[in-house]
Amino acid sequence: MKCKLTSLLIVFLFLVTAIFAQNEGIWKNYSSFSTINDVAYQNGIILGAATGGAFTFNTDNSNMNTFTKSEGLGSQNITAANFDEYGNAWLGSMEGYIFIISDGNVTTLSDIVSLDISSKRINAIIPANGSVYIATDFGVTVLDPQENVFRESYLKFGSFNSNTPVYDIFISDKIYVLTEQGVATGSLTATNLANPASWSVSSNNSSVPFNNNSSIVEFNNVVFVGSSLGLFSQSNGTYQVLGFNNTEILDLKLYNDLLYILTTNRLYSFNGSSSNEVNLEANSPYYQFARGEDLLVRTDSVLTGIDNLVMKNFTPNSPALNYFSDLTIDGDGNIWSVTGSNNVIGGISKFDGNVWSNFNRENTSAFRNNGFHKAFYSSRDDVLYFSNWGRGYTTYSDGQFATYTTDNTPLVGIDGDVTYLVINEIEQDSDGNTWFLNYNSAEKKQLAVKTPEGNWYQYEMASPLTSRNAIAEELVIDQYDTKWFGLFSTASGTPGMGVVYFNDNGTLDNIMDDTWNQLTTSNSGLTDNNITDLVIDARGELWIGTQAGITIVSNPSSPTNSSITSVFPIRSQSVTNILVDPINRKWVGTTTEGVFLLSEDGTRLIANYTTKNSTLPDNNIKSLAIDKTSGVIYIGTDFGLTTLTTMATQPKAEFGDLKVYPNPFYTNSGNEVYIEGLIEESKLKVLTITGKVIRDISSDEHTPGGGTAKWDGKNDSGDFVATGVYLIVAFNDESKEVSVAKIAVIKQ
Repeated sequence: MKCKLTSLLIVFLFLVTAIFAQNEGIWKNYSSFSTINDVAYQNGIILGAATGGAFTFNTDNSNMNTFTKSEGLGSQNITAANFDEYGNAWLGSMEGYIFIISDGNVTTLSDIVSLDISSKRINAIIPANGSVYIATDFGVTVLDPQENVFRESYLKFGSFNSNTPVYDIFISDKIYVLTEQGVATGSLTATNLANPASWSVSSNNSSVPFNNNSSIVEFNNVVFVGSSLGLFSQSNGTYQVLGFNNTEILDLKLYNDLLYILTTNRLYSFNGSSSNEVNLEANSPYYQFARGEDLLVRTDSVLTGIDNLVMKNFTPNSPALNYFSDLTIDGDGNIWSVTGSNNVIGGISKFDGNVWSNFNRENTSAFRNNGFHKAFYSSRDDVLYFSNWGRGYTTYSDGQFATYTTDNTPLVGIDGDVTYLVINEIEQDSDGNTWFLNYNSAEKKQLAVKTPEGNWYQYEMASPLTSRNAIAEELVIDQYDTKWFGLFSTASGTPGMGVVYFNDNGTLDNIMDDTWNQLTTSNSGLTDNNITDLVIDARGELWIGTQAGITIVSNPSSPTNSSITSVFPIRSQSVTNILVDPINRKWVGTTTEGVFLLSEDGTRLIANYTTKNSTLPDNNIKSLAIDKTSGVIYIGTDFGLTTLTTMATQPKAEFGDLKVYPNPFYTNSGNEVYIEGLIEESKLKVLTITGKVIRDISSDEHTPGGGTAKWDGKNDSGDFVATGVYLIVAFNDESKEVSVAKIAVIKQ
């Protein structure tokens, strides 16, 4: 509610409260399930293990649940999946974690992770005979599924080397272990299978290569092994080719008294003497059966179930890949991501908060290739720009994509192939001109601009700064319309060349009044010449990320040594990204230490989020973005996307009704009261219903200056206030206007 300060007491009794906004500090992960490593099936539920986490799919009602680090998994690189006899889901990870999901709760077993062994990957999980057998990259471990404790481990099989990788296990009246060196067979009645002498072995002598895709079954008293060279039978210590010569066998399963054999694009049934192809239709190659009571076949993104030869298809909704090389947010709050440069082909993904939409060369005719690596949103034009590695740039406007290359722009590509156009960054100046960094222009014109009228201008940056051609990366435009970007030499092994700044003085067609220069470690005290990111903060200061920390240029209009300083809390860190939030704090991504949150001036470290104290899937941060309306921070890595809700929201232009939550507020809840809907430089007071001020929180860190503030429920003496109804008053000295809300406090 909005009112004049002089009439504040009159309206106290007529105020209402808005509640239930989003809490601060909530982590959520999003990842791709397109690369599935293992699947299992039990009682109508499909369990999938993927590089982005795990998921379950109910084939009866199509309900899907996903599990990532934000749902309790310690890793998102899941390599094995199965169900035990009690209906619990078992998962294994690349790092050696064992996760057990029961009634939605996740139990983590990290015993293997703590071992001093180089590779701890879980390759298969086989529940049998009241135990769970775990195939790992160093042997077999056996767990008690009731107590979730390790019973024993088998680390050496007969004459095989110790700690040889185990890829699959098959259990009948014997236990068959498929290792890198061959097949080991043990008796389930043996008194001590940890003794290598308890195993008989059949070496492959490296002539039959086994890997993570290899599988083993016993069928009609014969041991069959699927490998990358075909189907083999194993007996009397030798291997014989049974067919599918030089064809990779991806999986073997027993079903309805038949042996099913899966290749990269065919499925066969084998009765012991002859094989028949099973007629299945799919648009992409098969990879593996599911373990369980129903036969399942999967592809990269489709799981197909066969029940009386009826196929069931579904595709988990997720981003195309787990690579998030850059992020941007459009005017409707949709997050857009791109997957990488020339060697990553995932295309573009959009997330509206509920559904992922993936665009690639295969489903979008406007795309020339899928190598998108940078994204930019123009709020002025409501246009999205996507930089492409080799095919210029693509725009998205009014639901349509359009691509611009050397065919329909004056831009020229790289040396050796002038049609291969790599656009790095795209930004807009205050006049609505769109500026492009031509990564490695053959004409040495690294900087180009397109006016709103469609006119193009290009600027050469090679000489006098350097006699050679140069690579341009990272672009930002300051409040003076000066363009800043990093420059790198094309010579092999040479370091970066620092930062170039260029100003056309408002005359795009007149190069005579242009000003430009260069900042380096030698002429300006730059922290490092290898530039990784450039941003302008709320004060108009230029923050320069490098491979050795951050440099601040406090006065970009006069970048002299006196205006250049370094950020001490993250000295020597290899910076990947810098994000400025609405309250001018700095979020800094690094290559090895996750995300640092710095105070407005960079002198104080507020937090450091890593894989150990957050749900981040990786400490190498590739991209950062923020939804200024909600305060949600988006953190992109090569292993998925993570979000964190914060109170750093954009201040409103003018006061409206305040949102205060939780309401009522319980003093022993461990929460705080959040106040949303503030204008810039709001001040806050807490009053009793009679108008007595009991807390001035304007100078607290609880009121950082954005659109959201918080109150801990205490008075100026530091004690929780008594049970009752209180008034929260927000005001601004310049506006002379006030917004007020009620909150009920219950002291416990």
